Parts: sequence; C-alpha cells; structure tokens
Amino acid sequence: MDRLNYKPDISVIIVTYNSNHVIHKCIDFLSDDLKNKIIEIVIIDNGSKDNQYLSKYDERPGILIHKLKRNIGFGAANNVGYNKISKNSKYVLFLNPDAFVTDGLLQNLYNFMENEDSNNIAICSPLLLRYSLEKNQPLEELDSAGINKKWYGRYYDYYGGKKIGDLKKFSDEKNLLICGAFMFCRQKSLKETLRDGKVWDERFVIYKEDIDLSLYLIEKGWNLKVLSNFYAYHCRGWKKRSDMSSSSIKLSMKGEWLIHLKKFYQNHNQLVHLIYLIFKSLIVFTEITFRKVLLKN
Repeated sequence: MDRLNYKPDISVIIVTYNSNHVIHKCIDFLSDDLKNKIIEIVIIDNGSKDNQYLSKYDERPGILIHKLKRNIGFGAANNVGYNKISKNSKYVLFLNPDAFVTDGLLQNLYNFMENEDSNNIAICSPLLLRYSLEKNQPLEELDSAGINKKWYGRYYDYYGGKKIGDLKKFSDEKNLLICGAFMFCRQKSLKETLRDGKVWDERFVIYKEDIDLSLYLIEKGWNLKVLSNFYAYHCRGWKKRSDMSSSSIKLSMKGEWLIHLKKFYQNHNQLVHLIYLIFKSLIVFTEITFRKVLLKN
C-alpha cells in the first residue's frame, strides 16, 4: 500500500486463509468506499497454501497486504492487522473475507456511532443476510442478528436460518453479542481495553473469539448494538454442524470451554453450564470417533 495521502475514517481488517473464492468479491463491495477515501483496507493472509491470489492488490492505493508464513489463528492474525492500521482512523471494521458490505453501509454505521447517544457503544453491527456465491445473490434468509445465549449456556446466531419476514419480533434493545464476521468497532474502546497490547485473546484459534471480545467489552463498561435497519451479506462456509470438519468442531468446543472458565465466577448458572459443556463434549468426542470409523471403512 502506498503511504496514505489521506486520513481514513475507518480501517477495515480482513484475515484471509485460502480465500481466493471470496476475497475479490469482498473487495469489490468495498470499492466505492475505498475510492472515496473513507476507508483503508489491511489484508492479513494467514498462511494460505498459495497467496498469489492477493497479488492483484499489491499496488492498489489504500490496500496493505501482509502475508504470514503460517496460520497463527484468527484472533492472532487480527491482532497483527490491528497493529498495522492508520493511527488516524476512528473506527475499525473486523470483516470476514466472505462478508460483503452494502451501498452506503459504512457511512451509515459511522454516522450512527458519531451520534451523541452512541458514545458508549463499542461495537455495532448490521443484520447479516445469507449470500449465495453459486447464484451470486443474497438469499431471503438471515445469517445472524447478533449472538444470543440459551439459559443453559449455549451461544448461537440469533435468527440464524430464519426468513427475513420473521424479524417482526426482533428488538434492537435485546442484549446481544456481535458476530465476528462483521464487527464495526470504536477505536477508542479498543485502545482503552487492550489486553497486553492486544485486542483479541489469542487462545481462541478460531470460533467463539467474537463472543469473548463482546463479553470483555461489556465487562469493561461498554455497550454493543445490532442495528436492524441496516444489513450486510455473509456467505458462511458452513450452515450446519455436518458441514464442519472434525478439527473445526474441536476448536469450537475448545472456545466454549475457554469462555466458561474465564466467566465461571460471573455465571449464575455455572453448574448448569458445566453440565451442558460436559454433555456436549461427550457428543463431540463420540461424533469425531464415529467419523474416524467411517473413514477407515
């Protein structure tokens, strides 16, 4: 990236890993904001087998590419990106390569966060609609309206898989966490709550790190907000558990245990949550063992 000759309002951090099939569309959706010098884009390639697909952006003004030699985890790679953004930006968007902005969205989120009533909001997010790469169009289906929690401790994407029409019952006031595919963060809140100079807890390799960051900022006195009047797209790599690899399932389970252990003494239902995690861990172990048996046969 050429040394910026402008001060971006928003720094967009995108962590890629073998993301050739989605990153170009992600950048295309950001093109107008980049052209208007509203944003800068920092791409951290997390040890892709072949990262040459990013070479087309090497000389593009406003885009910085940093290539890691190995996959260090999603949270750690985002920390690398955070240390490379412009010091002038007021907001940081952590964006998945398979998440796409809509026209005018970033300016609308910026305006919302600049409002006096939003001064204590650390992260906001639009609704995420599912997007089909095969059809090259959004679907009439919600991917996430934030992250909610069951009484027994399970976190899940609120309204995930529901039709857009089901949103009639959605309340902006509900205390929801923010999905990691699209986290529009106030730079001030991140600077004030750094953990050993880092935004993300690097013990979370992948999955549940967005829950951890959301809970941590709430613990520090900040608020979060899901905005139902704005939306972005997300073509999630998996829609149901059977689409996930065994290693991904194990890492997701590890993330759940980390959150439970970190928040144990703040959880009023800790015994119920512990029973849930033990039960789920047994199911995960059984499922992975069954998959191995099937592969051998």
